Amino acid sequence: MVCVGIGRPFECLNQRLLIQPLNSLAWSERGRTLNVLDLFSQAIDNANQALLIDSQLREAWEVKSYALKELGYEYEASEALDRARAAQSSIPMERGTEEDILGARIRGANA
Repeated sequence: MVCVGIGRPFECLNQRLLIQPLNSLAWSERGRTLNVLDLFSQAIDNANQALLIDSQLREAWEVKSYALKELGYEYEASEALDRARAAQSSIPMERGTEEDILGARIRGANA
């Protein structure tokens, strides 16, 4: 599937999920897109859907952690971040910046 164009990632993810409803990474990426749109409760729902399919999906735990933090659930966000750190990534990561940013946000809120 090829989806091109700025502003189309959400539409592309919806199409992918219609074709592959058990694609945990697509659910996680959809949740990440919802986080960017400040739709944190919906992002958590998508992360949870991804985690039902693959409970060790690091990206889904990161999405969930970020959304929980933004909604003011610092303790739950910290727990989700711990789960993210313990989980395996489905995407080869060249950098750990997202995890570092999430961790810094949570530590900043607890300071």
